[in-house]
Amino acid sequence: MKYNSKTLVILFTLATMSLCSFYSCKGKECTGRVLITVVDEASGARVPVPECNVVFGDPSFAPNVYREVVTDENGRYEGVWQNEAYLKVEASKMLHNKMYKGSSSIRLSLGEITEQEILIKVAQ
Repeated sequence: MKYNSKTLVILFTLATMSLCSFYSCKGKECTGRVLITVVDEASGARVPVPECNVVFGDPSFAPNVYREVVTDENGRYEGVWQNEAYLKVEASKMLHNKMYKGSSSIRLSLGEITEQEILIKVAQ
């Protein structure tokens, strides 16, 4: 069976592209970003909450999934997970002698950055 050089180049290109797409999917990570905000009573605007406690998942989850973190000075946290997950996210912070809490969920997908804003309010 004879192949001309043009056919071999096309086959080689297709094989290379297939291998690259297969291996580029392996090892991708899931990135989750949260922004914790509270409503400013004076202006009514949402403002970031620095040093807010944030919990992803449940303590019964695997150690590489569950995490307890603190937001940065801009009320943000960004983390990387190795596997896809759908996690409950809870945030809490003591402000002006009152406990503020909020919760939401986040879906982490391979190779994607997922962002979620969580508004915290006075806990009842």
